[in-house]
Amino acid sequence: MRRRGDTVDYILREVHEGINAQHMGGRSLARKALRAGYYWPTMQQDAKDHVKKCDKCQRHGDMHL
Repeated sequence: MRRRGDTVDYILREVHEGINAQHMGGRSLARKALRAGYYWPTMQQDAKDHVKKCDKCQRHGDMHL
């Protein structure tokens, strides 16, 4: 059986980097996962954290100063 964290990471990775990858920001990622039928209490923060760890987003994303 998979740990909850592994499942959350898998869902966020698939939505963020999967076949239709758009590398959206944290809020958009959480909304897209919600529309796909997923929900967990820490979804918003988990999505933001996932985007912060994404190498492509950090290299090519907009800079917010």
